[in-house]
Amino acid sequence: EGGKYAKNVIAYHIAYGQTGETAFWRAWEKNDYRFGDYGINNLRAFYDWGIKKYGSREALAKAWKQPEISRGNVKLPTPMRRELHWNSHAEFFRASEEDRICIDYEKFCGEINVRAIDYFSKIVKEESGKAAGAFYGYYLNVPRAAYSGHLEFDALLKSPNVDFLAAPKGYRNYGPASAGSVQTPPMSINRKKIFISEIDPPTHLVKWSPAKNMEGTRTVLRREFASAMQSGSGFWWMDLGGGWYDSPEIMGEIGEIEKAAAKIRARKAEPVAEVLIVSDPESFYYSKPHWMLHQDLLKDSIIQIRKAGAPVDHYRLADLKDLDLSRYRAVAFMNCARIADSDWEEISKRLRPDATLIWHHAPAVWGEKYDPARGEKITGFKLAERKTRKVETVEFADGSGKKLSKDFSAPSSHNPLEKPYPTFSADPSNGAEVLAKYSDGSAAFAKIRRGGRDSYFVSLPVLDSGSYRRIFDAAGIASPAPAGCAVYADSRLCGIFPKDAVKFKLPLKGEFRDAITQKTLAGGEEISIPAKGALVLVPKE
Repeated sequence: EGGKYAKNVIAYHIAYGQTGETAFWRAWEKNDYRFGDYGINNLRAFYDWGIKKYGSREALAKAWKQPEISRGNVKLPTPMRRELHWNSHAEFFRASEEDRICIDYEKFCGEINVRAIDYFSKIVKEESGKAAGAFYGYYLNVPRAAYSGHLEFDALLKSPNVDFLAAPKGYRNYGPASAGSVQTPPMSINRKKIFISEIDPPTHLVKWSPAKNMEGTRTVLRREFASAMQSGSGFWWMDLGGGWYDSPEIMGEIGEIEKAAAKIRARKAEPVAEVLIVSDPESFYYSKPHWMLHQDLLKDSIIQIRKAGAPVDHYRLADLKDLDLSRYRAVAFMNCARIADSDWEEISKRLRPDATLIWHHAPAVWGEKYDPARGEKITGFKLAERKTRKVETVEFADGSGKKLSKDFSAPSSHNPLEKPYPTFSADPSNGAEVLAKYSDGSAAFAKIRRGGRDSYFVSLPVLDSGSYRRIFDAAGIASPAPAGCAVYADSRLCGIFPKDAVKFKLPLKGEFRDAITQKTLAGGEEISIPAKGALVLVPKE
């Protein structure tokens, strides 16, 4: 601020921790258990936090199962205890009283991390009067999100010192054949702050890039732009390795995108998505991190939902208590393992009476305590714990012969190999229709109808985009593109990004133009998009 370039600085981006992304060290390094912070000052601060939460030393000693506890001798849970030591569903979901200290310690560390971001942002305000923010909220990309300190959203969103949060793209499913991914839900952040996306996909100038030519690069850049437009986010273009944008053709494409972005931002945005994805940061505290489960549930399943041909919004579970839900005909609850009865009472009243609900993996198994049976009054399904096999095969009950499989024993990036993550089955005794069975005969995919509302249970989160599209069609959702296409849209634009070549009649009404090439198209006109291609339409003025 005292230098000659101060006038060029519009805001300060706080950076510390692993790679400057405000995260505890080794938060995203598989199989590395050199965790922090186990230092004496953190231990004492944790004790003080516990006293404030539980009210007395005696109550704290009971909660943490440490009769002789004092400010100097708190026994912190080891990294192995926090992650690896489990042999049952209950142990995986931290059901025992002995696991209370694991939940508390990770929540305490998250609050400490948020306090640091707020503290440094306050200094920015006091010294410069300018905006401040940080990278934050990587739970959609990081299985160790609780350890990383990236779950305490509400405190940051309420802070008068923090103006923006940011994140890079997700580092899976980002090539031209996919739907693109995010590390945190931008729409949730944009309700109260500004979200800024770091658009950093490698272009075709990088040897290891999934974009093998300029057409692939063009698709990825346009898709990231369309995603940012739908979520109402800002963005910047990031070269993470040097030379990624060293091409007049690439820079020309970015120039055209920026022109289109300026025109689109000048118009008022009205949301159009009828599909809602719901994820829950808080639920991370109530289970051990599991890399394969995280990938199947929060990386790949979300991508399959996005590739079903309909635009999709994404919010946190906490947002649903004061968000207008009347537009959403289908709501996919992803990792919502913990749903308090009081929260569901508020949320359920806000959902459309005819909304289709899709529950994944272990919905509502936690309330005040772990109990799979409690979820029935929320989801409609009676869940039973089942022993997960090393190779799971799921066969659909419609006679089609369609099967899904999950090989937990196959070599993967998860090394050493993790145990298969725990799974549940739906008990059909309360009227649930079994749509697919595991090889042991238990229900892996089920449907139930209660009070005019269809609900689905997806035990093994490996459904493809076609399965989700059939659910969406049954729910009466308007889909601008065929299954296999990712769609990002609001009232100002509609971006369509297919994996394979598609030809279809554009179901939109009115006249449109390609936001980049300015070519005119009309609703009802047959259009063709090549494999891994891109089409971004804006209403013709």
